[in-house]
Amino acid sequence: MGEIIIDSGFGFLKSRELTLMFIAAFGALVVMPFCRQMAVRIGLTTKDGNNQLPIVGGMIMCLFAGCMVLMHINRLLMTGVFLMAIIGMANDRFAFGGWIKLACELLVCAIYLRIGYGGFYPTYLLHLFLMLSIINSIDFLKGIDGMPIPVFIVALIPLALIGWKLFITSICGALLLLYFLNVFGKSSKIALGDGTTLALGFMIAGLIFSPGFVMYGTLDQASWYCALDSVMFVLLILPYPLIDLAHAIIHRLVRRRSLYCHDNSQLHIYLANHGIHPRIVSLIVVSLNILGFICIWFLMDIIEFIL
Repeated sequence: MGEIIIDSGFGFLKSRELTLMFIAAFGALVVMPFCRQMAVRIGLTTKDGNNQLPIVGGMIMCLFAGCMVLMHINRLLMTGVFLMAIIGMANDRFAFGGWIKLACELLVCAIYLRIGYGGFYPTYLLHLFLMLSIINSIDFLKGIDGMPIPVFIVALIPLALIGWKLFITSICGALLLLYFLNVFGKSSKIALGDGTTLALGFMIAGLIFSPGFVMYGTLDQASWYCALDSVMFVLLILPYPLIDLAHAIIHRLVRRRSLYCHDNSQLHIYLANHGIHPRIVSLIVVSLNILGFICIWFLMDIIEFIL
């Protein structure tokens, strides 16, 4: 299998990265009142008991992506993140359905890969499928307050060790603020919505398949070896969400239900419906993802030894 070269030291522990994290969190805090007012004004809200929560996660993602584009940082990737946040917010507001949302995701991912690599290549369709799988695996984690965010941050740690430390630590600052308000907020409580989950999913997928990232073999080779490396690396980053996505889809297809319904086929929904506190459920899911990462890592070593 391809070799992962890990940068020495954890970028999250250096003063420069911590400074960017606090700047991003402070920036999100400053624009939060504006985003809350705008969400209420345009009807971008969701019910939480007797309260109407503003869905502001997508707006924060749009603002972050826009700032990155203006600063010429990962412009192609952040343009995709911006578009995904817009698609998610549109679905939050108008509820146009899962299949239309999926078609929009497909279009953005297809254009991203086409522009990023300057054309079509042998593993193009595989990478397109893997990007959609990543995005929907994060999107399917909805239903528990804030849960997509800790799973997303844990998934970013291996990517931060490989590269993009400044970029990743900055987005983590804004996300930690969103998580705190979503989970612990009272009068300041907010909702994340599809705008957040689609943007986060695309950010991970876009980083993994971004031009210039050494993706285990060259893209001009159509060998099964390169394809296997791509699949294994994606599983390494998001083992639990991807397994949960596959199980939920199979379960709903067998029972002829909508692929986008929320039922007990997903572990976190099952646990929450049986009285487990949402924060405990989030801890269980994050722990399972870390355990899956370790298992896939050793499996990659075994496969490399066999091959």
